[in-house]
Amino acid sequence: MRYPKRHHQPDELDYNFERYLLAKQAIDDAALNRSVLDELIAHLPYTSRATPLQVLELGSGIGTMVERMMGWELLKFADYTAVDADEELTRRAHNRLKLWSLDCGFKTNENSPRMLDIQSMEGRVSITFECADAYQYLERHYDKRQWDLGMAHAFMDLVDPVEMIYY
Repeated sequence: MRYPKRHHQPDELDYNFERYLLAKQAIDDAALNRSVLDELIAHLPYTSRATPLQVLELGSGIGTMVERMMGWELLKFADYTAVDADEELTRRAHNRLKLWSLDCGFKTNENSPRMLDIQSMEGRVSITFECADAYQYLERHYDKRQWDLGMAHAFMDLVDPVEMIYY
């Protein structure tokens, strides 16, 4: 996978959460269990332009999971909903993914500040960025939406998994 070059190199005192998320990206990549990933791939439904994979990510941060999944070619045709409670991270994810996509040679289309379509030679991933509390988002969309794949890579470290069962 290729990533866009960073234009600003913050000094040690210029700490922010985005910098933290970027720094731990390689650790997160290494921590993902390959046999779990293989099992996930085996159970994903067939996708096409007419039937894209419906993905929900809670705690999407700066969009590294989208990069990771596209780099692994898991997302060929997908409608991806990226939910994070931090408005600034949501904006940064949109901007980062646009730059990353262009750097990878993909075409992008911004339908709104909350949407980004990424087109590769193999498919299209349409991302909707939602700034919302995960619990409130799930309550609002209960019985209104269905997803084929739900992810909460770092988010599940921060919540009570038993509580999430009820959503």
